[in-house]
Amino acid sequence: MTNVQFAVGIFAAVLVVGDRANAQLPSGSDVNSAIPIYFQQVVNDLGDVKTAPLKVYSITLSKNQQIAGTLSVAATAPNAALDIELWGPGTTTLANCTFNRCNPTLGNQVSNAAHSVSFTYTASADGVYYVLVAFNSNSVNYTLEVTTKTPPVPSACNGGNLSGQVDYITYSLTLIAAGLPDSASVGGTQLCPTCTIKAPQYPDIAQKMETAMGMNLPVSLCYDGTGNILQITLKHP
Repeated sequence: MTNVQFAVGIFAAVLVVGDRANAQLPSGSDVNSAIPIYFQQVVNDLGDVKTAPLKVYSITLSKNQQIAGTLSVAATAPNAALDIELWGPGTTTLANCTFNRCNPTLGNQVSNAAHSVSFTYTASADGVYYVLVAFNSNSVNYTLEVTTKTPPVPSACNGGNLSGQVDYITYSLTLIAAGLPDSASVGGTQLCPTCTIKAPQYPDIAQKMETAMGMNLPVSLCYDGTGNILQITLKHP
């Protein structure tokens, strides 16, 4: 038996496969509906103090990984009241954290009149972190970009391993642009944001799962203590 192993590397987009019947679009209204993002992805959306005062995004970091987030409006647009914050693993809700209403656990910058606000942080532990953006102006066409100076260095796969055929992979219109699936199943075990084992947080992992499904190859997934998949092995009989 020949094993081919893939670790997390450069992120890439993937094609739509699988059944969308059970897909749920994350709204970004709180932690439990946070929109997954990845490094170097550029998000463009609309914020409004009355109709869309906040949006919550999630990103997976490994210990000692450096992260920087920038929330901005076009240089030709009027200054806007912008707020960007970073919250750590274990955060349960941000639903009431409208503009300048909460004290972030990690890092933030708030301005009452700016074209850009940002934060920088070095992760103290592996886990899922949350980027909160909030607005105190009307009709803010914003751009969010998260970058890193250090690549992810996944910790040991201390959560366990899962092996089997890839049953399905489900993408929504919200996440397909990021190459991130809403859910998947391997050997009858469902992977999803609220499952013991999370849906892949890295597009490259999802892409290899697609390859395995298309070639009818079994896979072996290893994941950390938070359920985040760190490595995939495609097994050729």
